[in-house]
Amino acid sequence: MRILIALAVFILAATSSALAQAPKGAPPIFKVVASTDPDKGHIVFRETIYKTETRVERRKEVKNGKEIEVERTVNVTVPFESNAIIVASTSRVITPDGKQLPIDEVWKRVKTNTVVVLSGDGNMPDPAYLRALSAETIVIVPIPPKGRPK
Repeated sequence: MRILIALAVFILAATSSALAQAPKGAPPIFKVVASTDPDKGHIVFRETIYKTETRVERRKEVKNGKEIEVERTVNVTVPFESNAIIVASTSRVITPDGKQLPIDEVWKRVKTNTVVVLSGDGNMPDPAYLRALSAETIVIVPIPPKGRPK
């Protein structure tokens, strides 16, 4: 009886680890559309980017009972907004089930303030990620420019 229980536990452990494999590739990124320009084929996303700046700050310190002014170099993280543009006409725009959308349908569905999913690494997202999305979600897989590695 112990052997049967041990065998059943082993089989369950082996099949559950095979089913629970981590998705391959980078996870897709959710983006909010800032604007579109169908004539140019552009989809614009507003992004917050963080940049580290080195600054010199003057501080007052007390040394030997006297207040003195000291300059210190500090690193400060500063957020700023930037626009990222995706050219829809040179990208694959698909639904989560992998069907290519005609460009006319893309412009009907991609509007300002809609959320789209962008490939995290320029490749088709793993099916495990796509299964988690609504059927109405737009997935954009940008094609890298020629001459640049993926």
